[in-house]
Amino acid sequence: MRAYKLVFLSLLVTFAAAAAPTISGIDPTVGFAAGSTHATITGSGFVTASVTCPVLPPPPGTGPATCPVQVFVAGIAATVHQVTPSTIAVEVNPPASTNPENAYDVEVRAASGNATLPGAFRFSDFAQPGPENYVTYVLPLAGADTPGANGSLWRTEWLAYNASSTNHIQLVGPIFSPLSIPTPAGDVPPRATVRLEALTSTEGAFVYVPAPLNDQLTMSLHVRDVSRAAEGLGTDVPILRSSDFKPVIKLIGVPTDARYRARLRIYGFTEAPQTVRVSVYVEAADGSRRDPIAQFDVETTGFINIVADPFPYNVGSIALDLLTPELRAASPSLRIEIDNLGENISPPPPNIWAFVSITNNDTQQVTLITPQR
Repeated sequence: MRAYKLVFLSLLVTFAAAAAPTISGIDPTVGFAAGSTHATITGSGFVTASVTCPVLPPPPGTGPATCPVQVFVAGIAATVHQVTPSTIAVEVNPPASTNPENAYDVEVRAASGNATLPGAFRFSDFAQPGPENYVTYVLPLAGADTPGANGSLWRTEWLAYNASSTNHIQLVGPIFSPLSIPTPAGDVPPRATVRLEALTSTEGAFVYVPAPLNDQLTMSLHVRDVSRAAEGLGTDVPILRSSDFKPVIKLIGVPTDARYRARLRIYGFTEAPQTVRVSVYVEAADGSRRDPIAQFDVETTGFINIVADPFPYNVGSIALDLLTPELRAASPSLRIEIDNLGENISPPPPNIWAFVSITNNDTQQVTLITPQR
C-alpha cells in the first residue's frame, strides 16, 4: 500500500508540472500600430522557474539560444524578454496592416502546452502604453500669455511637424490647443505642421513622443513679446532630452550692464522639488580661478505624488531674478554654476539644466545664455 501511495504522489507531481498554461490578461490592451509596444501577459503555468530570454549560453549542440515560451499577437511573433510562472514580459510587434477596430488574439506556446486569449489586443496610432514606449522631452517654457516688465506680454509657441506620410503622432504632455489646423489635442497628422499653444502657464513641461515615430517628428519652441509682435519673431528656446541634463551646469558670459535684466531658470529632470546650489563667479580676464562672490541654495518647486505618475506634466523648476546691485557692481561679466549636490546625497538626485534669459529693457529683445559644450 505504501509503494502504491508513492507511485500515486509521483503521478500527481508529474501532472502538476505538465499542466497547460492559462492567460488571464495582457497590459496594456492597446499597442502602437507603427512600432513595438512593451506589454505584460499574466496567467499561470508559463514556466516552472523564472528565466530571462534569450537563454545564454544555450546547451551545447542545441544551436542558437532560445526562450522556453513563444508569444504571438495577431499571428506575429512577439519578442519575449522575461518569463516567470505567472508573467511574460514582451514587446508586441504589429502586423503590416492594422485596424483600430480589430481585436487580435494573444497566444502563448509553452513546453507544457498552448493557451489563447481571444480578441485581447488592439493596435492604434493613439495608444498610450507605459513611458518606456515614449521619448521624453522637456519644454523649458510652456506658458500662455504672461505679462512681463515694461508692458510686455510673453507667449511661447510650439510647432511640431510630422514627416510620416501615413501615421498620426499622438503626443502626451501639457494642456495645449492646436492653432493652425483643427485636430484633436496632441495629434499631429501625417505631413502636417501643427502650431500648438499652452492653455496654462508653467516654467517647464514634460512632453512624450511615441518612440516608434520619434524620428518622424520635428519640433521647435520660441518665445516672443506679442505686445511688440511687429518688431521681431521672437527667440528660439531649446527643447531638451534627458542627455542635456547634467549634475553641474555652467553658464558663462552673463552681462551685468544696467540696460539688461537677467532671469535664471533652473530645471530638474523630475516632477518633484529638489535643492540645488547656485554659485556666482567673476569672469577674470586672466582666466584665473577665484572663489564665488555669491553662493546660495534654492529649492525648485514641484509635486510629490503618493502614487508615481508615469507621465508627469510639470517639471520641477525655479526662476530667479539674478542681477542684484551687488552682482552688477562686481564685474561686467559673470559665470554661473548650478550644482545638483549629487556629491553630498546618496543616491544622487536627478540631473539639472538651466539657462539665463537676458532681456533688453528698451527693445524687449531676449537673448538666451545656455550651457556650453
